[in-house]
Amino acid sequence: MVFDNRLAVRDSSGNVLGFLVGAFESAFFDDTDRLWTAGLSGERTIRVQIYKDFKLELEASIEDPFGDSTPGFPDRPGGNPIPLWLAAGQDGQTVYWLQREDQELTVDPMDDLVECGPPTVSDWADEFLIFTDENVLSRYSLWDFEVLEELELASLYGEDPGFGLSIAYVSMKQALVSFENGRIYLVNLEPMGIEREIVLRGHEPRPIRELYPGLDEDELSADVVSVFTVDDQIVSLHTQLPNEDLKQLGTLVWWSKDI
Repeated sequence: MVFDNRLAVRDSSGNVLGFLVGAFESAFFDDTDRLWTAGLSGERTIRVQIYKDFKLELEASIEDPFGDSTPGFPDRPGGNPIPLWLAAGQDGQTVYWLQREDQELTVDPMDDLVECGPPTVSDWADEFLIFTDENVLSRYSLWDFEVLEELELASLYGEDPGFGLSIAYVSMKQALVSFENGRIYLVNLEPMGIEREIVLRGHEPRPIRELYPGLDEDELSADVVSVFTVDDQIVSLHTQLPNEDLKQLGTLVWWSKDI
């Protein structure tokens, strides 16, 4: 809520925790209750700011490599370092890693990534998964940013799943991935490979023509938008299909990691 050009931050009960001045595109609280924000600052510049008790503590600027990027922190950024995803549509996407050390905020780019999705950091903060170009699921070490393993996912069981949209760790050995065709798959991480498709009751794959009446296609699709974890549970977001009124209606499904 905005008061006199100040953004009021409230808790779940509606109590005002503090005020911020200025605009940003993405923000989150870390495990020390510091607030991280990322937003545009003039042309070709992304500004990252860290607030402690709603007072500015540290900030850093990033030159936008694409010129028109939108910055975003992943749903679960992890500990330290923190990933910041810059997305500029067809111009490209990349990741910067932000490290808070004493009274300094350092910024390190991943220069080898120019087409990628947002990274998902493991709960134990020693690795991360990311969709790179042409639907390759890449597993990186968070210590030296070296690729541990890669899995080509352009074709699953003879079908094109579309772009990879989201990733969620289930354990140290497995993860869930969702795709543009609204379907979820369980992936083994050591060695990397598809274990099986996950089908949720009431959200089974159906011919595309049944979900999107304007498309006369036989390929199977489902309604998953994204999948992520909250504590020790998995949460999947589903869109309502068919959706002839074009309303943004959705459902959250909570399920166990014991799959």
